[in-house]
Amino acid sequence: MRKPPVRSPEQQAASHVPVHRPPGAARGDGPPIAVAVLDGGESFAELFEQSLKSPNGRRAVARRDPEVGELVQGEVVQIGNEYAFLDIGAKAEALVSLDELRDESGQLTIQIGDKVEGHVVAVGGKEGGIFMSGKLQRGAGLRDQLQMAYEQGIPVEGLVTGVNKGGLDVDLGGVRAFLPASQIELRYCQEPSSYVGRSLTLRVMRFEDDGRNVVVSRRAILEVEQRALAEKTREKLVPGAVFNGVVTSVRDYGAFVDIGGLEGLVPISELGYGRGLRPEEAVRPGQRVEVAVLHVEEVEGGVPKITLSLKALMADPMEEMLNKLREGDRVTGKVRRLEPFGAFVELQPGVEGLIHISAMAERHVSHPREVLNLGDEVTATVISLDRTRRRIGLSLVEELRKAQAAAAATLTVGEVVDVTVDRVESQGLIVRVAAPSAEGVPARGLIPNSELNVSRSADLRRLFPAGKTLRALVQAIEDDGMVRLSVRAAEMKEERERVAAYSSAEAEAAGKATLGEMLRSKLGQTEALLRLPQEIEPSTAAQPQVQAEPSTAAQPTDGETKRTRARKAQASKAEVPTEAATPSKPRTARAKKASKTAP
Repeated sequence: MRKPPVRSPEQQAASHVPVHRPPGAARGDGPPIAVAVLDGGESFAELFEQSLKSPNGRRAVARRDPEVGELVQGEVVQIGNEYAFLDIGAKAEALVSLDELRDESGQLTIQIGDKVEGHVVAVGGKEGGIFMSGKLQRGAGLRDQLQMAYEQGIPVEGLVTGVNKGGLDVDLGGVRAFLPASQIELRYCQEPSSYVGRSLTLRVMRFEDDGRNVVVSRRAILEVEQRALAEKTREKLVPGAVFNGVVTSVRDYGAFVDIGGLEGLVPISELGYGRGLRPEEAVRPGQRVEVAVLHVEEVEGGVPKITLSLKALMADPMEEMLNKLREGDRVTGKVRRLEPFGAFVELQPGVEGLIHISAMAERHVSHPREVLNLGDEVTATVISLDRTRRRIGLSLVEELRKAQAAAAATLTVGEVVDVTVDRVESQGLIVRVAAPSAEGVPARGLIPNSELNVSRSADLRRLFPAGKTLRALVQAIEDDGMVRLSVRAAEMKEERERVAAYSSAEAEAAGKATLGEMLRSKLGQTEALLRLPQEIEPSTAAQPQVQAEPSTAAQPTDGETKRTRARKAQASKAEVPTEAATPSKPRTARAKKASKTAP
């Protein structure tokens, strides 16, 4: 069964129920009074007077019983166990089976006072009443019912039996009808086969050749329902209102949602919090969603433009993440953007963290693409949380620096360690310090330019290439784990240690010698060193003179005594004092070579 539709004046004029108005009354002065040709002898005037005095004019007017197949309308006056009783203005009340008045869940869809419309299927009989039905009745009167439904725009029920080229086959109680694909839904139906086996409410759009050419439409029924629903929706359509709707279509710029007779657009920016979100990833056609009204733009004489939002009803993921994270936590995400100052990593849809370029690697990085690529999965450490500015700071080297700081804590100020040059910076050398008690990870160190023990004009990149090993002294360990070192101080310390070691070795060799013996030993060594140049110079100077005039004193005989030989040697020295003091300069290369090789 169905409730009576709103009919046009032409449809009302085509109705089988005649109307009567009081004498002198204009057509718009009041509702017409339904009457019928009377079978009794009462005059029409008497019956009209009685209808005016009766509380219910229609019940006071005697009218004929409707014929089988006639469309009638009545008011529910009583609901029994099996039937609902309707006042149709006839001599007897009409009965409608409650099975036709229940929904899919078995609940009654009417109550006392509701208007119900249907066709008369039987009059009298064993029950002695008028029986109505909202379904088409098979039999000889079926085609007449369809003809009446076509003329008056009355909806009919039909069963979809199959799919054909361009639409669906529908059984209207024994009459075959065609439902075009364009008339199945408000928009073009993508899968007509999904309607096979379903019972649909339809409107007869064409009835020709005595029912051999029948075309029906479901879209016409839906449009009427949409208009009625749209009027109710307009009453609540204000910014901020929340509606339950159905996604009707998805486009590159957003999604359209039906909120009850009216359609609104959810822009791509309002589909969710994720950056670069694609509409087809957020929603799909047919999906039921809850949306909030952002803006309503009225169009004169047309449908208003409605802007909706899914995002407005979602929890803010950034706020949740800021409340959940703590500094030092490790997080995993995907690189979404690379900027000159850093890389943005998506931790979850709608939440991004920034890895600053200085926190990407230990070495100098000119651009983030030297370290990362778009789409890379990275694990980083949270180093800052700014709830006011809604920012999350991340670092790729934080874990490494923690290990380096732990290694630096094992060092002692003043000790000399081995370092390896990592790179040359403007302030000095960045080095890796091999901490004796650290395992695997070396500490970070800095050797300032002033502590390298080289001239200011020296080319540091040439003198200290990456990988070169140096010895440096630990001067300080900063709070962030950076170790300050000095090559100059290390060289000075090692020199002092060598001198002390030498002195210690000499003292150990002397053993238990007295102070006087140690002094005489030292003085003897000093005198020997002083005489050495004097002994060498006369021999080298006298060599050319000996070759010219050999001296007999130089070759004593075996019979001469030691004293005689000594006097001859002194006499020979006295004969050539000038030449011994100033030896002549060799004139040739051969003489020069001979002078150098002389003993």
